[in-house]
Amino acid sequence: MNPSTVTLLRLVLLGALTALLLASYFFERSGRRRGQWFTASFTLLALASVAGYFNFGQFRYDDGFVNPWEHFHFFLGSKYLPEVGYDGLYVATLITIEDRYPGAIVDTEVRDLMNFNMNTAVLYFDQREAIKARFTPERWQEFDRDVHFLSVYYRLPMAVILQDHGNTGSPAWAMAARIFTAPFAAGPTVLDAISFLDSILMLVMFGTVWRAFGYRGMCIALIIAMLTPRGYLFLGGSILRLDWLFALGMAMSFLKLKRYKTSGAFLAWAIASKPFCALFAIALGFKFLWAAWKGRKIIRDHIAFVVSSIVALVLIVFLSSVTLGGFGIWTNYGQRITANLSEGHYNDNH
Repeated sequence: MNPSTVTLLRLVLLGALTALLLASYFFERSGRRRGQWFTASFTLLALASVAGYFNFGQFRYDDGFVNPWEHFHFFLGSKYLPEVGYDGLYVATLITIEDRYPGAIVDTEVRDLMNFNMNTAVLYFDQREAIKARFTPERWQEFDRDVHFLSVYYRLPMAVILQDHGNTGSPAWAMAARIFTAPFAAGPTVLDAISFLDSILMLVMFGTVWRAFGYRGMCIALIIAMLTPRGYLFLGGSILRLDWLFALGMAMSFLKLKRYKTSGAFLAWAIASKPFCALFAIALGFKFLWAAWKGRKIIRDHIAFVVSSIVALVLIVFLSSVTLGGFGIWTNYGQRITANLSEGHYNDNH
């Protein structure tokens, strides 16, 4: 099954969801009972959508289910974040390749991860000692071994990879990811195992959505989430790339269940992992203000939610700073985010 066929089938599933939603709305509004039929239909469509997310068993087609391009950026980017920060991953990689294969990549164009400008590789070689000084000798050897494994085992086009945009995960994300990357050397078993972490998170999240919003609500949410265009090709087979979605789903589910403090803590994680999730906090803030204005009083549960979010966010930032060598890592991340916004790559492409 080729990508074009998979895309066509996914579009058919989206059309089927639209038709099913309209049919269920009008039938049930008219009083005609078709509950079991609609439940079965939503179930089948949800199962088909899950298959569609994994490209109907094709995963990443010729690349299997592991995403080595992502692992280069996010396995290495989290494991060695205390050393490479958000500016040094490509330079450190360039130097370790040059040490192994002198002259192999001197003419390669490499992206500067602090301003996203392209420069010739040879211009970075004078940073060799400064970059290596960030590592202990043992950590440098480990980094060299991991880069070599990823590039050789997965036959990564390193000259192309070094023109990408680096590790985009926040320090909070890295703190969580390092549970699965810091203790281990890069290898087939480790990378295969961590490639399914997002799938496990999605199972937990949708189970909680079922509890909060009911079976049909869960099916509808699952179908929409699973049919995101190129979802598995882009993010599948990586490590914790959907942690923010998991946290948002859990936050909204616990909010529905009136578990306000738990909901606030999950929202804090979503924001710490992906700052754009603060947009959801703003939307909820307006909702809470509207409720307070209508009732002429502030609802205590909403206060509990806000306080929980703030306390959790402060704690997450503090713990990630301690884990990763100081608050400067967040400053470094902020510089990277500023470069993202000014260059516009992610706005244009994603």
